[in-house]
Formats: sequence, C-alpha cells, structure tokens
Amino acid sequence: MILHLSNTYIRQDNRILKEINSLNDNGFKCHSFGIERDTETLKDAEMLLNKNHLTFTIKALNIKWLPRSIKYFLVLLELTYRFYVTGKKNEYKLIHCHDTFVLPVGVLLKLKHNCKLIYDAHELESNKSGQSFILSG
Repeated sequence: MILHLSNTYIRQDNRILKEINSLNDNGFKCHSFGIERDTETLKDAEMLLNKNHLTFTIKALNIKWLPRSIKYFLVLLELTYRFYVTGKKNEYKLIHCHDTFVLPVGVLLKLKHNCKLIYDAHELESNKSGQSFILSG
C-alpha cells in the first residue's frame, strides 16, 4: 500500500490525482492525506473523500494574530501529529511526500512502518517565494 502526503487540497491537485489514478490502474492500492485550507467548506475536522483519501482541517491555519513564523511552526506540528496518528493505523510499503512541509511526518511514518520514502518536490516547490533556505532545498 502507498501513502501520498501533501499540504495541498488533494481533490484539486491534478499532479497527485493523476499519479494516484495511474497507480490504482496498475494494481497498487493508495491512500492519501491532504489539507483543506478553507475550513468553512468542511463541517467536520476530517472529511472522508472516500475510504482511502482523507482531507484534514488544520486549526492553526485560522490563527490570524500570531507572527508568521510561530503560526508556521504550529501548523507544522498539528499537521505532523494528525497525519502521523492516522497514518500509523495502516501498514505502508511506500510513503510519497509531495511537498517539503510533509517531509517530517513522512520520515516518522517511514521509521514506524520500516518502508521506503519518496520525496518528490515537483517542479516549483524548491523555488517558492517566502520559503526559507532550509525548506527550499
């Protein structure tokens, strides 16, 4: 089983959807975790897209008064915690991190499941404006 991790809304991320569909068409079972940035469109903290693909709301994204660096850290902690708690319930042979932001939880799940890890930054990830030197590499 393959787990795809992204800090995007996977239902609207064609690059990830095409990959998941291609893998499914070739006999691989895939799960995916993504986040919903517009929390008003989700009624629950988690929305089941189907039984294998989850979208999470990250409450720290709604904190407007915190400085950007502190908010970023809180979002990272919450996302890592929520993805890890959910991801540890299944056995994965491969963890695919589509973004730098989910790489820490990908590493934790890799260690938990003793599986392979793919980090695929895609074409623009390393050139994002506003991303620190450490996260852009």
